[in-house]
Amino acid sequence: MTLDLTNQTAQLRGNDLPLRPTPFKLLALLMEQAETVVTKADIFAAIWPDVTVGDDVLTTAIRDIRRALNDDARAPVYIRTLSRRGYMFQRPVVHADRPVRPETASTAVTEPPGATPGARSRLGLIIASAAIFGALVIALLLWRDPRPPNTVMAQLQISDAEAARLDALAPGFRSAVTPSYLQGHSLVGPDVRGVDLRLEIDARTDTPQPRLGLAVRYVDQSAALYETDLPIIEQDGTRLAASVATFADNLLQCTEDLLGGMRPERGRDPRLLSLVMMLCDTTRVAGGPGADIDASEALLAAYPDATDIQALHGLMLASRTSRYIYARNDLREDAILENAASLLANASEADRASAVVEMAERMLQARSAPLSEREALLATADTRHWLSLRPLAWRIGLLRMTGRLADAEYLLSEALDDWPAHPGLHIQLALTRAMRGDHARSRAALVAARELMPENPSIAISQSILAQFYGDEARAREVGLNGVPPHIRVCAETFVAARFDPSIPLEGACDGLDPTQYARMLASLGATADAIDLMEQFDPSASGLAIILHYPEFLEAWHSPRMWAIARNFGLVDYWRDTGIRPDMCFRDALRPVCSRELEQTGAAPEPNRLEPAGIEENEDFPSTSDSG
Repeated sequence: MTLDLTNQTAQLRGNDLPLRPTPFKLLALLMEQAETVVTKADIFAAIWPDVTVGDDVLTTAIRDIRRALNDDARAPVYIRTLSRRGYMFQRPVVHADRPVRPETASTAVTEPPGATPGARSRLGLIIASAAIFGALVIALLLWRDPRPPNTVMAQLQISDAEAARLDALAPGFRSAVTPSYLQGHSLVGPDVRGVDLRLEIDARTDTPQPRLGLAVRYVDQSAALYETDLPIIEQDGTRLAASVATFADNLLQCTEDLLGGMRPERGRDPRLLSLVMMLCDTTRVAGGPGADIDASEALLAAYPDATDIQALHGLMLASRTSRYIYARNDLREDAILENAASLLANASEADRASAVVEMAERMLQARSAPLSEREALLATADTRHWLSLRPLAWRIGLLRMTGRLADAEYLLSEALDDWPAHPGLHIQLALTRAMRGDHARSRAALVAARELMPENPSIAISQSILAQFYGDEARAREVGLNGVPPHIRVCAETFVAARFDPSIPLEGACDGLDPTQYARMLASLGATADAIDLMEQFDPSASGLAIILHYPEFLEAWHSPRMWAIARNFGLVDYWRDTGIRPDMCFRDALRPVCSRELEQTGAAPEPNRLEPAGIEENEDFPSTSDSG
């Protein structure tokens, strides 16, 4: 194994290892101090010097390294865990720029027998182009076992005529869609056991708004397996080319992930492949929750007796949003979860080793487990796999609910590196940053998402809601809640008016609104006691509602014993005491004594289990930006 510190690349047996920047830096740190224990404190100081993170972020980075090295934590060859102390790279390391001592020359790092690079490499940088029959053909290549290097996995095809039309609609597109440009935008195709695909792009001008069409076909067939399109809205060619690369990458990677859990012959079933791609693309194009479940149900309806598809739908049901979304009870939940359990039991009987079934069963356990146990059940999620985004969403919710906002932001940022076309990740990142009081970066996350997915209504609504709570007057008054019920619009407009004119009452304007949002509005307007009155009525079994306790408008409320009583009802105080983990707010100077009184039996100030949050203003307004955003 070799590590190139200059170019930040790692290789095992000559093959590139799929390591993201943070795991790479951590591996380099451990190898620099090979055969020596590196404490957690030293790791946090070296890898995350200016960022607040907790132990689970470090554990995730270690797990990413082990997965890339095919290193078993129970019988490690490379990285050994020393309980309560830290980690050690336990193989000898030779520095190429230093003299090699004779006694170490024969102990260079080697891989364990049968080791291979991580099963999933997102490296798609070896790209070739050629003019074939008047068309620009860009071959998308992957280095991935067990296929030999340079195997063409998918081809992005654009005819000269279509390239010219798209260039007219988005100037610069034709020159941007070149191998040298796409090397910076990972376009990949699915490894579906010998199934090669091609993606054809065309311009569609028969609609009021010009669009870029994207069709997926087998290489040897003309019929489209799946078709979708992207809007061309005030985009230059470079940005449009980046959008194509992003969406194609995420669509095909998701397809690969789902087919990987099915029988090998599924990749040659055009009907199934079409339904799988529809499920993969649902998250991007859907405007509300439940659309992905509907797409999964359509797949099961087409193949009702297929146990691999039963397992997939079982996972989708097991990981669906809790019944208390928007603080409303879903009377169907018990029946839905029973259906999920039945599907998984049937699938498990056919394939006891199914990773999809195992993931779904852990999700079912996590839904009803105590907070401390729930975290352990959800902590195995790998953001690089599409299905793992399901338990990841619950894990993010748990971190936000327990006040570990920096950890949630880190995991969301990691997931977005792999799935930039997932609007829910952008929205959750923006909300998490807003909870931390980092409103400028919160808004920036949604601006970037809106540029990539300008038609997604959830992103637009999230932008509007955050502007109402934290924006300056001009931005806050741009309500922009298209499609919402009239009573919500009236409430939002009244709240914004009351923010900037205290004489305007909110009472009566927000009847029927989600009580969590109403409580936040009251706290934002200074009516903290009224907000606490409302929160005291929350059902403690709806633990997800506790997320709102950690928004910045409630920071002052934590000085009140009533706020701690609400947290106790939700099980948060017991969680913090039992685990020793502290919410981010407890590392603010103003709240350290309060946390000490409520959480420490001895009355001593808590020792930080992570670094102090720094550089964030609690009530910073959104900065003004240029017309270009």
